[in-house]
Amino acid sequence: MAPNISDSSSTSPRAAGKKAEKLVSINIKIPQSQKEWLGNTAYEVRSNNTTPVPPSERVFPQHLISVAIALLQATDIDWSQIKSEQELRQYLDL
Repeated sequence: MAPNISDSSSTSPRAAGKKAEKLVSINIKIPQSQKEWLGNTAYEVRSNNTTPVPPSERVFPQHLISVAIALLQATDIDWSQIKSEQELRQYLDL
């Protein structure tokens, strides 16, 4: 299961049925352009709703990062063979 990286203690309906995991904070460094993309994309997702969404169900950058972790976990990558970020990027065709 992908770790959540927000300080929020609320559980979204998408996580219903799963055992709630303790949320922990992480400190990561990302390029400014990626930070802006995360913020803009999360805002776009929130704006896609035509009706008000409860705070516990709103999408923020940390939710996008959590989904990215889940996507990586769902790949068939043999992690024991990956030696660098560049190799991973090549494998993922990024």
